[in-house]
Amino acid sequence: MVLSKPTRRLAALLAVATALTACAKVPFDAPRTPSYALPADASSDAVSRAVSAQTGAQSAYFELANGTDALGARLRMIESAQHSIDIATFLIKPDTASGILTHRLFDAANRGVRVRLLVDDVFTTADDTDLAVLDTHPNIEIRIFNPSSRNAPKAMGFLWDFKRVNRRMHIKTFVVDNDMAIIGGRNFADEYYELKPTEVFADYDLAIFGPEAAEINPIFDTYWNDTYAIPVANLRAKSAPKPPQIALSDWAYDPDSPEVAAYTKAINARYLQDIANRKVAPYRGTSRIIADTPQKLRNPDGKGPHILGEAFFAAIGEAKSHVTLISPYFVPEDYGARFYANLARSGVKLRIVTNSLASTNHAYVHGGYARHRADLLAAGVELYELRHDAIEALNLADIENPPHITLHTKLAVIDDTSVLVGSLNLDPRSIKTNAEIGLLVESPAYARSILTNLDKNLADFAYKVTVEDAGLQWTHQPKSVAPTVVTKDPDAGLWRRFMSVLPQWFGLEGLT
Repeated sequence: MVLSKPTRRLAALLAVATALTACAKVPFDAPRTPSYALPADASSDAVSRAVSAQTGAQSAYFELANGTDALGARLRMIESAQHSIDIATFLIKPDTASGILTHRLFDAANRGVRVRLLVDDVFTTADDTDLAVLDTHPNIEIRIFNPSSRNAPKAMGFLWDFKRVNRRMHIKTFVVDNDMAIIGGRNFADEYYELKPTEVFADYDLAIFGPEAAEINPIFDTYWNDTYAIPVANLRAKSAPKPPQIALSDWAYDPDSPEVAAYTKAINARYLQDIANRKVAPYRGTSRIIADTPQKLRNPDGKGPHILGEAFFAAIGEAKSHVTLISPYFVPEDYGARFYANLARSGVKLRIVTNSLASTNHAYVHGGYARHRADLLAAGVELYELRHDAIEALNLADIENPPHITLHTKLAVIDDTSVLVGSLNLDPRSIKTNAEIGLLVESPAYARSILTNLDKNLADFAYKVTVEDAGLQWTHQPKSVAPTVVTKDPDAGLWRRFMSVLPQWFGLEGLT
């Protein structure tokens, strides 16, 4: 039988559709055993003992504003763990920081500590096989959240199943023994811990010691036991060879390796020693964990529930005198721009700190912010943009090519009373599309400390954006060097400028 041309085209299209469907298949029905956080138990770690002595039954909060301190705090918590470690991260890269952290997790598992590691898929570049090797340890389980298919390259799976795979778990939490925790913006990659020579992420975490740390794990359990959380062993192709079981001795480091040097520097960080020696006092207060649910990722994009986003707008809407917002990706859209402008017009001093076009690691996002700058400034909002080469401009590094800075901190400081810290970016992706988590801390001392440090350093590291007769103007006026004034996005090349306008040309601001 000879098929007609239209019939042959239809058959070919059906064959392609069938192949794409097969390639996009993800084993969401893979068997898995539900598990939940273990009860809190006192830690023997020196840091935890010192904190407990200072606070008694209250929770204590310590800032982790430095990448080395943030890595060292995680390492100390892992090494002090007695019963459980529960970690959610947006990405893992195959680099020095991840190698150190996973090595220590493996060692903790050898001591009998149960380790659960939940990893979002899209920007994770660590190989499935490497994760599967770690997963072979009987005390370690790794799950990949909302993965693309492994029957084809990850990018192809993203395109074939964009509606689902575009929805991401952006949560980053780190809980040990259910009484020590870290929440904030850092993932498992060198740039978050000052281990990348060409780039530094100005990021921020908050360490929590005490009973309020246990409030994070019910959120973790919800995502861990969700149908979108696929055991890494089930995600790998059936034809893939069984991952080998390894011992800690197989992971031995050369004493001169970068991992050993980075580990030694982080674990011995002076700030952590000062906490252990009670030279640094914790902030005290009360806190409330606020998180989106996995259902947000299954509902149509933008339909919610927007639990954290709504809590954020409600909290800053109640401000009496001033609000400071720090966000690497500030894309307010029209509704947000109106909200911020009205807040400023009501008499609340509103200050927003974000990346410049030169400092952002996602230039296409910048256009969704840039188009609102003039209107926000006209309403009285103060805008500051990070200077990407501030380390070089301020002569802060005695090296030939100092690293560039990218802002990755997510903070909201409301009056002198409360701070929201977590994973929430002030853009459509965080508020409408992805799942996020935040901790709202009521602590005047903590809020005032952040504002004091910001007031001390903002002029050194950021441009102030203003409206002048000729249009927008960027002024960098640090204390130690001559001021710089420019009238277009500073230090941004033609390619970055082109990328920043693409979302506006194609009406894609909601995807940024």
